[in-house]
Amino acid sequence: MKIKIPRSRLPKVITFDAYNCLYSTVLPVIEQYCSVAANHSIEANSKVLKVKFPKVFKEANQLHPNYGKGTGLTPDEWWTLVITNLFKPVDVPKSMINEILRRFNEGDAYTVYPDVVEFLETIRSSYPHIVLGVISNSESVVFKLLERLDLMKYFHNNVYLSYDLGVSKPDKDIFNTVLDKITKKNPELLDGTSIEDLKTQCWHIGDEEENDMIGSSNAGWNGVLIDRTDRYGYLKPVGNRIEQEAQVYYAKIDNNSAESWDESRIQKTIVKVSDSRFVIPNFYMLNDILFAQDNKP
Repeated sequence: MKIKIPRSRLPKVITFDAYNCLYSTVLPVIEQYCSVAANHSIEANSKVLKVKFPKVFKEANQLHPNYGKGTGLTPDEWWTLVITNLFKPVDVPKSMINEILRRFNEGDAYTVYPDVVEFLETIRSSYPHIVLGVISNSESVVFKLLERLDLMKYFHNNVYLSYDLGVSKPDKDIFNTVLDKITKKNPELLDGTSIEDLKTQCWHIGDEEENDMIGSSNAGWNGVLIDRTDRYGYLKPVGNRIEQEAQVYYAKIDNNSAESWDESRIQKTIVKVSDSRFVIPNFYMLNDILFAQDNKP
């Protein structure tokens, strides 16, 4: 069944999660960690590290929330703590940690799916009235990665990070704060409408059900879950829904971009969970539901 978006909900603002939405790892994170470890003559079991990662990440976040901003750590120091604890009891050298940080800070670890660029180019060329932005539960490395991956040009200083705002998804306050900042930069968005009505024409896309789809929908926006490999189970006739927190972490670190691209690009399913919640396998499907009808001013 063709999904038709009412004209009153067609986008004036579209924001994106960063990691695993705009860009993703070429190979799984732990596989890349182990590859670097091998360069330093350290043997690591990727299966063991994958199981450990959610606990290590969560503990670091509990001890030093928001990538250490409130406890005096820099983001690199925070990640150094994560990497060090992940490889324990092995005492990893500083040179190995620096190589891992460099790989993930400078863009070598990441790639951009073709449909992402096509979608952004479609908006920039055919729908320039739509304001594009990024909302990410991350730290300042996002700015560097967007530049290195040639994506920053689409967002015109509309990149908003939990690290800077002090609030994170799925809290509706992050969406409210971002929209307030966007409307101050683009006051024409409120011409003839209220902020509450404008929210119904705001769309957020990301790869996490709770943080992205549900969080933005609860804030009055339209939330889109992009699930390239159907990890959440919405796209199958009978889905296996993710319920365990650890599995969400695994999904974040276990991506092989070539494999997930092959799986996602052949998918033609769009799931309408509610009037303001949708699940898609790729950006081609989002293009179909948003721009198959005339959305030009």
